[in-house]
Parts: sequence; structure tokens; C-alpha cells
Amino acid sequence: MKPARLLWVAAAALIGIGGVLVPGSRSAGASTSLPPTPKCGGVVLMKATGTQWVCTFDEEFNGKGLNTTRWKADLTSANGFHPGAACAIRTHRTISVAHGYLNLRVHRTAEPFVCAKPRGSFVSSWKAGSVHTRTFAQAYSRISVRAKFPQAHGIAGLQSAIWTYPSNMTVNKAITGTREIDIAEAYSRWPDLVMPTVHNFLGGSTANCSVPNYGARFHTYTVVWTPTRATFYYDGVQCFWAGRTGTSEPFLIALTQGLGTKSDIDSPATPSPALMKVAWVRVWA
Repeated sequence: MKPARLLWVAAAALIGIGGVLVPGSRSAGASTSLPPTPKCGGVVLMKATGTQWVCTFDEEFNGKGLNTTRWKADLTSANGFHPGAACAIRTHRTISVAHGYLNLRVHRTAEPFVCAKPRGSFVSSWKAGSVHTRTFAQAYSRISVRAKFPQAHGIAGLQSAIWTYPSNMTVNKAITGTREIDIAEAYSRWPDLVMPTVHNFLGGSTANCSVPNYGARFHTYTVVWTPTRATFYYDGVQCFWAGRTGTSEPFLIALTQGLGTKSDIDSPATPSPALMKVAWVRVWA
């Protein structure tokens, strides 16, 4: 993401679905159960080669809270990342799971406060929610996220992002635009445009894809990522592709609701609270 997060094969798959098989002795009659195989909604998808996509990660947000074995909250105090002028904090207001949805909010506070970073601090009047996969990461994949971005009716100041970047790269480096794929970014000043971007693969490319009144309902945002190109589909329709996307590193997945920058900077008119809802995250190899 510009203000600016996939299977090492079998072992990574076990970690990515939230369980690890630990070998060891067991008493007679005891059984060993493997973590459930991710199903990705039971949808069968075929590659252009004629082979089937294999589901490697499936998050439906069916629990009563954020599954912290699979997801980690971004905290400005821990890694310095802050979405725009907001402070990334985990509270019940910024990050929650309920009724089958992940809820990420950015909201204005009653009084300005000091947002601590590992190096220094800044004063903010906004708190934001952002998460990324804790252990799951994969190089080359099909990633689909069904989400509903805030409806701000063209009022500037909000930025929503579905993005992915190398798991061994710090967030501080990620926000400089170093090796990153933004599956979908929405800036509230432009309520009919969603932007996919590939950063710093020998240059970087972006586009403005038409998603009329994106805040009115859920949409499915997808990238099919190979060593030679990343192709973006919104609601099943191709809207953009970029080449030169080779890497040897696994990428994790990040979901962020924050504030915009530059021409989409926040103002007293920026809606608060603003809610990004995520129905599911599915990944195939």
C-alpha cells in the first residue's frame, strides 16, 4: 500500500491454516488429527494451463474475535507503520470480528494524542485498524478478497487497502514502495475508482479501475500473480495487468483502513468512523 501485506509448499500450508503437526509419542488408541484442509468456499478454479488451482489459505471470519494465530494487528508503536495521519492501534473499535465479518475502522478521537513509534512520535487525532497474516505467506498465487470499503460520497480523507508484500520486509520499508502489490486501494475522494498497483518491480505500474460507488456494496478483488505478470480482476472482470513481477520471496497479506495522503488528505469533513468490512480472504497456488 502506498502510505502503505502465498506456499512454501506443504510445511508452510500447515502453518498458514493456523495449525502445526508436532511429532511425538502417543498412548495406544490415541488419534492424530490434521488441521482442516482450506476449502476456499468450495469453488473449483482452473488455471490457463488446464490444471486446477489448489486452495492454500481460507479465512471466513466465522469466529467471535480476530484469530491471532493467523492474523496480527499492525501497531504504530511496534513497527512505526501508520496509515496516513492515523495511529495504528488495536482496540475493540479499530479491529473486531462479528457476524462473519472482519471490521476495520478508522475514527477521530475526542482529543489529539501522542502516537508513539519505535523512533520518535507524532500527534494524531485518528486511530486506525490494520492487520496482516501472522505466518502465512506465499510467492505466486491467486488472492481474492471480498470486501466493502467505506462509503464517503466523494469526501476526501479515507484510504482502504488490500495489499501484499514480502514477509521478511519490515513495514517501514514497505511504505517506501519497495516490492509490493496493492490488490485494491480506494481513496474516498474518488468513490468510483479502485486502484491496483505493482510497486518497484523494475519501475512499477498502476491503473484506475472503474468500480461505481464502491462503498455501496461488497466487491471481490482478485490478483493472479505469476513470475512474469500480475493480472487484476474486480468482480471477475479484468481491469489491469502489469509485467516484471518476479521474486523469490513469499508475500504476506495485509488489510488496512486508514487515512489518505496528498490530494486525498483528511479534513474536518472526513467521515468518522469509517468502516471497511471483509467477508473473506482466499488464496490458491
